[in-house]
Amino acid sequence: MEGERGIFIKNRRTKQDMPMNYDFVQTLISHQEELNIEKSVRRLNKPILVIHGVNDETVSVENAERIKSWKSDAKFEVIADCNHTFNGIHPWTDLELPKATLEALECSLAFLTA
Repeated sequence: MEGERGIFIKNRRTKQDMPMNYDFVQTLISHQEELNIEKSVRRLNKPILVIHGVNDETVSVENAERIKSWKSDAKFEVIADCNHTFNGIHPWTDLELPKATLEALECSLAFLTA
């Protein structure tokens, strides 16, 4: 869908129309080198943690695997039966976090305290 100053892209998960204005595209183009994820990951001098949900409807597991391949000491965790938000939703109204969210938090804590 086109707007006055850009286009809107439908978010597959939330069904929201997300704006992509021309000034956003200009910023991406003018900062291409700084925003290059592969180059940034390869330049890091610290290990990284990549956590991904196997049922992520937004970013494929293959993309997470690609990020891991750019950094030999990266820790890589795939969480079963969870989506892009580790099965969380907004607003969260339950008293307990989803199992997948807790697993992602445990992976993060283990990585940070190792």
